[in-house]
Amino acid sequence: MDSIQKSFLTIQEMKKKSRDIRTIIKDAFSQNADYQEVNEELKKLKEKKKTIEQKVHSEFERELQQLDDMKIDLETEMNEISDAILTRVMKGEVIKVRDARNTIYLPEIKVAFKKSEDQEI
Repeated sequence: MDSIQKSFLTIQEMKKKSRDIRTIIKDAFSQNADYQEVNEELKKLKEKKKTIEQKVHSEFERELQQLDDMKIDLETEMNEISDAILTRVMKGEVIKVRDARNTIYLPEIKVAFKKSEDQEI
């Protein structure tokens, strides 16, 4: 078994153990009366908070729309710069950028896995 496959299986097992531990802790909280009481108070406060937030949001609809538009634009820009950087890094180029305060940033490339439609390896 190659090292990538072995590492992937190790990660999967670690995630399963983490889920199991979180389930045990969640069960312990659900059986604690003090926790349940505080949780009920928290729900009431969250409802009050939600009402206040809705009022404020209605007063700032235009600004919230601007934020939504900016979020879409930012995501587009990030995808474009990621594609450009990946292309240049694959050609062997070193990429450095500077912010307004002259701080140097280097790209960080990450890998994520998603389930495949094709179950053949």
